[in-house]
Amino acid sequence: MATTRSLQVAAQAWCDSRTAHLVMQPALAEVFAEILDKYKEAQDKRIMNDNKYHAVIFAKCVIDEKTASQFYSSVRQAMEELEQAATMYGRGQVVVAEEDTLPIFAE
Repeated sequence: MATTRSLQVAAQAWCDSRTAHLVMQPALAEVFAEILDKYKEAQDKRIMNDNKYHAVIFAKCVIDEKTASQFYSSVRQAMEELEQAATMYGRGQVVVAEEDTLPIFAE
């Protein structure tokens, strides 16, 4: 059985100036409304699946950014330790890059 909203949309077909002269056929309106409901249900499932897919991608990106941030912190700490050692032994200076210059790769 078709939803009320789909029946209303189907009935609009007989309100158009191009079809207003036709006699409304309730059986045709009912079938058309059921088709609309099936289409809407399929579209809702597709949207739900798209949303799940986007949520998974978002979660992977958040995890990747967190992992990248932790990696950067470890690298920065190691570079600072190298800089201290280099200064202590008079070997020059180690340059530590800013975080936003490091690439972050996400799947």
